[in-house]
Amino acid sequence: AGERAAWLAPAWRGVAPATALLELGAMWIWIARRELRIERAEEAQRVLENKEAWLFDFFEKAPDMLLTLRPEGCEILRCNRRFSETLGYARREVVGRALFDFVDPARLRRVRPALMGSEWRRLRNLELRLLRRDGSRLDVLANFALRPEPAGGPPELRAVLHDVTRLRS
Repeated sequence: AGERAAWLAPAWRGVAPATALLELGAMWIWIARRELRIERAEEAQRVLENKEAWLFDFFEKAPDMLLTLRPEGCEILRCNRRFSETLGYARREVVGRALFDFVDPARLRRVRPALMGSEWRRLRNLELRLLRRDGSRLDVLANFALRPEPAGGPPELRAVLHDVTRLRS
């Protein structure tokens, strides 16, 4: 047994450093791959942040009035600057209110059933007359699209309102 151990000792002297080098190499590859994955994830996050910034900028500076509504009751969740400024309200006065609060009462009876219906995908070029804060009227063509909430929450209703007041005059 002693003779056998003496014979294996020189072999282990060469194998042990080679094994350690292989383990270090494998560890280096694992670390390099991990760093590459982290770098790719950070780059994907930067791209996503740039896209979100672009979309936010697009939403805010759109030439039409844009709204995000809760389908039940048409509560305004978000509006762009064009909507609040055109109607003469601060954004905090608009968000949380129903779109019906801004529709001319003379047309509300005709418009409410269409807005409370469940056929949002077919609701295009709905004629609305909105009331500005100063009492003047604003004619718009409204288009609606029901979209699922990205985080898996309740769906949101997106609305684009195009001012056609000059065309009506």
